[in-house]
Amino acid sequence: MTSVRTPLVQLAAFAVAGVVSAIVVVDTLSVPVPGDTVSYTAEFSGVEGLRDGNDVTLAGVRVGRVDDVDFTTAADRSTAVVRFSVQKAVAVPHNITAAIRYGDMLGARYLALDPPTEPSGALPDGGTIPLERTTPPVDLTALVNGFEPLFAAVDPDQVNALARSIIDAFEGEAGTIDSLLRHVASVTRGLANNEQVLTDLITDLSSVVTTMDSHRDDITRVIGGLTDMSSTVAQQGDQLETLLDDGSDTVRSLSVLTTHAVDPLDAALSDANATTDSWIPNTANFDRTMTLLPELASAINHLGDYGGWLNLYTCNFILKAGDAEANIFGGTHTEICR
Repeated sequence: MTSVRTPLVQLAAFAVAGVVSAIVVVDTLSVPVPGDTVSYTAEFSGVEGLRDGNDVTLAGVRVGRVDDVDFTTAADRSTAVVRFSVQKAVAVPHNITAAIRYGDMLGARYLALDPPTEPSGALPDGGTIPLERTTPPVDLTALVNGFEPLFAAVDPDQVNALARSIIDAFEGEAGTIDSLLRHVASVTRGLANNEQVLTDLITDLSSVVTTMDSHRDDITRVIGGLTDMSSTVAQQGDQLETLLDDGSDTVRSLSVLTTHAVDPLDAALSDANATTDSWIPNTANFDRTMTLLPELASAINHLGDYGGWLNLYTCNFILKAGDAEANIFGGTHTEICR
């Protein structure tokens, strides 16, 4: 009898220890929310991986836990509904947003509440965060599956060969790698020594970008005008080519002309210089003459009004500039001018 009772006592003690351990583990994993809580609801388009008991955080601080995850169907659309509790002392703004994020690399999720920059009021007890202010979790499976065509196109043997080539390139090339690292260090040291210059350059570039942004419309018009001009030139390509060909002949002819006309051009320029030298000192007299010409013409016209007996005959009209002298009109050798 004693031999039977001893194993039973040991079994009972083991069972009690197991139950107590299970209660402790469950209580530890559940991490109850301390103090009074307030319940809220959030709507999501998807809640993959979210479970009852997952944490609820506000600005990165745990403030509650997920109570229930369910779904509802309305207007031919299924929506996930997450009910969660938050400490009563925590203020939840009415325009708060919610997102489901990864808690660790093993796939655990948590509900993150993101406070807005400008809170408006408080979300009432039992209030709902609508679908437009929630973000579903990232589907890593779909993300990885997106690389499937790339993985399918890659030949494992080619990847291994590439890796082996890189390793072989580095093996036995310690001197080259050391030289490369020294050059990189020298370049970075030069950049560090010219930190102020780089800072001034970035500041100036910022000013330039700001100025260009303020003249965005003008720059747009200039670019548009250049586009139209280039299109017009492209459409007149044949004529432009002909113009360039003819232009080369014209330039060649001008070159020949100027080569053979150097002396006449020098003489003409010298005469023009002498003319201007004589003209400039007599500018006042010329101005006075031009002023009196209307009076002279009026007087001559007035004399002619009394009859046709007045005859004018110009004997000479000489222009003199420097050493040059010319009789523009008049017959100095005619009978009347002798």
